[in-house]
Amino acid sequence: MADRIAELLAEEQQLHLRLKTIREEIDAEIRRIHQATAVSLGNRYTEREQQIATLVRQRMRNKQIADQLNIAERTVKFHISSMLAKMNVKTRLDL
Repeated sequence: MADRIAELLAEEQQLHLRLKTIREEIDAEIRRIHQATAVSLGNRYTEREQQIATLVRQRMRNKQIADQLNIAERTVKFHISSMLAKMNVKTRLDL
């Protein structure tokens, strides 16, 4: 019985490692897609929108973006709304 528990725990650990690898692969693919999209949309986004999009992709909140760029949080919200409209998407996760 103890051998079976040890075996199951080892399998669980392997699954956790595999899940971590899969998550890293997904994150890398998302970054690749975002970079490709950013290049293709380079002419559609203003320079400020491109800066904000980069920070959004880093999962920064509006307040953090505003602080980093030294602009008002309301300005960040405005730019994000503009980008959502340009991309015809509903959430910042799709930028």
